[in-house]
Amino acid sequence: MKTSEEETYQSTQIRRVSPKNNQQIREQQKDLTQKLSIALNEKQVYTTGSSTLEPQSLWAEAVTTANYLHNRIPSKATDKTPFELWTNRKPRISRNREGELLLSQKNKIQELVERYNLQEAKPTFTPMESGYPGISDEKLLPNNVQYQQLIGSLLYLSVVSRPDIAAPVCILSSRNQNPRNCDWNAAKRIVRYLKTTKELELRISNQKPPTLEAYSDATWASDNTDRKSLSGNLLLLGSNPISWMTGKQGCVSLSSTEAELISAAEASQELLWLLDLLKDLELEQKAPIYFHQDNQSCLKICSSEKVSSRTKHIATKIHHLKDLQKKTVIKMVYCPTGDMKADILTKPLPRPTFEKLRYNLVMDPYRSQGFMVWAGIFLGGRTALHIFRQGTLTGQRYRDEILAAYVMPQALEMGENIMKQQNNVLQDFCVKLKLLEVVLTMKQQNNVLQDFCVKLKLLEVVLTMKQQNNVLQDFCVKLKLLEVVLTMKQQNKVLQDF
Repeated sequence: MKTSEEETYQSTQIRRVSPKNNQQIREQQKDLTQKLSIALNEKQVYTTGSSTLEPQSLWAEAVTTANYLHNRIPSKATDKTPFELWTNRKPRISRNREGELLLSQKNKIQELVERYNLQEAKPTFTPMESGYPGISDEKLLPNNVQYQQLIGSLLYLSVVSRPDIAAPVCILSSRNQNPRNCDWNAAKRIVRYLKTTKELELRISNQKPPTLEAYSDATWASDNTDRKSLSGNLLLLGSNPISWMTGKQGCVSLSSTEAELISAAEASQELLWLLDLLKDLELEQKAPIYFHQDNQSCLKICSSEKVSSRTKHIATKIHHLKDLQKKTVIKMVYCPTGDMKADILTKPLPRPTFEKLRYNLVMDPYRSQGFMVWAGIFLGGRTALHIFRQGTLTGQRYRDEILAAYVMPQALEMGENIMKQQNNVLQDFCVKLKLLEVVLTMKQQNNVLQDFCVKLKLLEVVLTMKQQNNVLQDFCVKLKLLEVVLTMKQQNKVLQDF
C-alpha cells in the first residue's frame, strides 16, 4: 500500500533519486549542507531562552528539512498550482450565476473547528468584541505553544481569503509571547465566528473595469500596552480586493493625523509595487490613482507646501506622498468615515457597521441578487425597503440576511416587478381554474342528466309494458267471456232440439 506522501511525491513529477542521478543529488545535498552550516554559524543560533540546543542536532534537523523541500521542488513546468502540489487537492473555487469567481476555505475552517473541539460552540456574528483589547489583570497562560499555533492558522486564513478577520488576528498576534486567558478566549471566538460564517467566499468579479483604488485608515494609540497605532490598507482592482494589510505601526504616533499619514505612506508603497505588477500583466492604469482618506488634516497637510512643527519628524513620509501627487501618480480624495472600506482592517467594530463593510470584501451566500429579489417578493416592496434601510428584523437568523440589500436597493424594484408579473400570472391561473371547475361541473351535471334520461326512458318502457299487459289481460277476459257465451248458445240450441 502506498502512503499519501508517496502518492503526492509521484503525482507531482518531481526529482527522483535513481542510480543515474545519485551522484548529482549527493553533490547538491553536500553544497546545501555547507550553506546551512555557514548560515547557522553566522546567525549564531545556539541558544533559545534559557535552554541550550546542540548545534549538531540543529544542523541535522535543518539539513533534513531543506533536503525534503529541495527534493520536492518540481523539476519542470506542471499544470498544477502550488496548493495542489503541496496538499494534493484542488483549491475550492466556484462560480455563481453572475460569472464571478468565489474563493472559499470552508474545509480549512472545518479542520480548525475540529482541532480545537468547537463543533458544539455557540455561533457569533463578529470576530471580536468592540473595544477589545482592554486592560486585563488575568494571569499569563502557562504555555503559549497552542496559542501561537492557533494564531498562525488564523493568520493563514486572514491573508488568503478572509480579510474580515485581519484586524482581530493582528491584535492577538501582538501578544504571542505573553498571552493571557482573555486572549485565548478571543482567539477561540474568531474560530467560532469562522464556523458561523464558513460559507463566506471572496468575490472576484469582472463586472467593473479593472481600475485600481486605494483606501487607507488607522486607529490612533489603540494598543493599551505600548500605545502604538494600527494601520489598515486596502487596494481594490475594480470591485475586487487584491491586497489588504493590517499591522501595528513601528513608532508611537502623537496624533491621529500622524497615524493616518504613516498608514497612507505604507499604502502608497504597496500601490507603487502593484502598479509595476499590473504593468507587467498589461493592465496599465490611467493616472492618477484615487487614494481615499477619511482624515481631513492628513489631506490638507499633503496638499500644502508648509511643514508643521508637529509633523516635521515624519516629513520624509509627507514629502513622499506630496511627490506622488505632484507626479499625478495618486490623487488623495476625502472619503467619509461611514464609507471607508479599510475601517474594518483597523479595529473591532459593532455588528451593523462590521457587516456593512464586510460586504465590500467578501460575499455572503444569502446576500446574492436572488435572495434580495425573493426578499422583496415575500416582504413586499415598501416593507422590504423599510427593513433594508433600518437594518432591523425580528430574529437574528434573518437579520443577517436582510441587511444585504443595504448596498443593493435596486433589488427592491426587481422584487416589485416580479411580484406584479407573478400577480398577473396568478390571476390568469385563477381564471383558468374557475373555468375548468365550471367545465367539470357541467360535465358532472351532464352525466347526471343523462343517467336521469335513461332511467326515465326505462320507466316509460316499464309503464308502457304494464299498460299493454293490462289491455292484454282485459282482452283475454273478454275472449273467455265470449267463448263462454258462444258455448252457452250452442248448448241452448242443442237443448231446444232435444
